[in-house]
Formats: sequence, structure tokens, C-alpha cells
Amino acid sequence: MKIELVQQFATDADTFWKTFFDEEYNEALFRDGIKAKERILLSSDETDERIERRVRVTPDEDVPAAVQKLIGGDTTYIEHTTHRKGSNEAHVTVEMQADRLKSKFSFTSVIRTEPDGTGIKRTLAGELKVKIPLMGGTIEKHVAEGLRRNDVKAAEFMKNWLTSHS
Repeated sequence: MKIELVQQFATDADTFWKTFFDEEYNEALFRDGIKAKERILLSSDETDERIERRVRVTPDEDVPAAVQKLIGGDTTYIEHTTHRKGSNEAHVTVEMQADRLKSKFSFTSVIRTEPDGTGIKRTLAGELKVKIPLMGGTIEKHVAEGLRRNDVKAAEFMKNWLTSHS
């Protein structure tokens, strides 16, 4: 399933990326904006050329009973994000931690920024695959809806953060 999420921000790309990778911002986002059960920074590596981050997240969301039974655990995932400094994009891969989904779930995406009027347009374009007979499409739809909801929440949170922290 292809996914594309677009948001507008009244800022420049450098400020967007600086905020996107700021740990104080991310702690607040997952605590107060998206409201995850848990977010743990596993690693963060920054050089002159790139930023790389790995984060473990347990969303705070209702999972349909059939999906919960199928995955046999929570929906904890590890998000790996890499951004080459000076570029307008970051690459993101997501690895589910539930044993039953590890080899059957994949989500890869690219986040791009481009100038747009008085700010930037941020596009997340990705592909979500769940390879489980009969249930894969249902799980994909559930995950895609969660991504859309959280994208709206995260965008509003970032807009407010940029206004209050500039």
C-alpha cells in the first residue's frame, strides 16, 4: 500500500530538519502530541555529513482484537531515520518488534521538504506491506489510518512548537 502525507509549515527547511531531529522536541511530541505509551532513543549519531537516529516506540492506540490476537503482542516498532545534511530528504525504515510480524511487515518512506510560498511543503511518501494471508490488507489499512492521524497531530504539534520556540 502506497502512502503519501503532505503538510505545510511556515518555516524554512533548515529549521524544519533541526526541529525534526531535536531530542527535546521529540520527547515532547511523543509525550504530549502523539501520546505514545513509550518512546526510547536507542541511538543518535551526527557527523558533519549526516544524522542517523534509531528510536523504539510503543504507540498508545486501540488495536482491533483480531489484529491483537494475530500479532501476539504490542505494536512496538523501531524507527531508523537517516538524513544527509544539506539535502531535502530523510529516509525512514520501520521494524516491528512483535515476533509474528518481524518478517511479515515492512514500511519504508522518504520525507522530503521543498519551498512552498512562505514556508515549506513536507511530503512523506512510503510503502507499507504486511504479508499475512487474509489479514494483511486489514492490518495495512489500520496502520495507514494511524499514520494519517498521527501525521496531522505531529504537524499541528510542530507548528505550535515552531511558534513558541522561535
